[in-house]
Amino acid sequence: MLKAKVYSVVIYVLVTVAFLLVFIYTVEQHKERPSTGVDCAGRFSISDEEGEYADEAMRNFFKSVNVNNRLDSVVIKMEGDAISMDGHLSYRSLKDFARLLKNNSEVNTFKISSQGGVTVIGLCFAELIKMRNMDVDIVGEVFSSAANYIFVAGNKKFLHKHSVVGFHGGEASEKFNDLEGEGLTADDSLDSSVLGHKNAIKLESDFYQRNGVDINLVKLGQHEKFSSHAKDRDIVGWTYTLDAMKALGVKNIVPVAGEWAPNVTFKHGGKLFIITEKEVL
Repeated sequence: MLKAKVYSVVIYVLVTVAFLLVFIYTVEQHKERPSTGVDCAGRFSISDEEGEYADEAMRNFFKSVNVNNRLDSVVIKMEGDAISMDGHLSYRSLKDFARLLKNNSEVNTFKISSQGGVTVIGLCFAELIKMRNMDVDIVGEVFSSAANYIFVAGNKKFLHKHSVVGFHGGEASEKFNDLEGEGLTADDSLDSSVLGHKNAIKLESDFYQRNGVDINLVKLGQHEKFSSHAKDRDIVGWTYTLDAMKALGVKNIVPVAGEWAPNVTFKHGGKLFIITEKEVL
């Protein structure tokens, strides 16, 4: 009789443990798994595979033009209630930016100096900035995707006397980088490797429409009336006067010193020509 009771207790314990293990396993299976990509404010997302492919494409680009790899030296960090970044746009820096936003609800400003990067990486930065209604402070130079999207995305766009804002084409361009003499068509741009070029065109167009900005901002300097500038090998793109930017729909530009005159020289070389309001209209 005693053996039967012991046997019953053992069976009960074993069954209870089995149910407990099944319950724990089920809970673990349904736990939210860590993200393997970046959600760009619900507009689109970039997987780790796509992002890493984009970074590798940028590294190969630097290698092809005999430039030291600048992608892995990007510095992005918290500065009070702001996030600061210095360097090219990369998937790694995008993931760091998204993480800092998630962990710091007080963040309201993005301080940036960047020569740009792949379009969809820049657009993802921009969508996250728009989602948080952040200001953008151009503490150095913004060029390419950093100007096309991050500068445009800012609630307020702070410009210092030394700030440089440069453009050289976008996904809407018939030619990409043609002022640099590379002769690349838009289909050859680095964004053909991430989400597909046609998707990049759509994402860019949608971003500009939602923000009330004329898409000519990213391609006006490639118009034939400015073709004489292509003869100057130091010219890598163009910039605008404040009035010209406003005419193209770029709003809430705040000159920190009360005024801002377009700067046309990058610290590491290359010059911009200036487009005025009269030339926009």
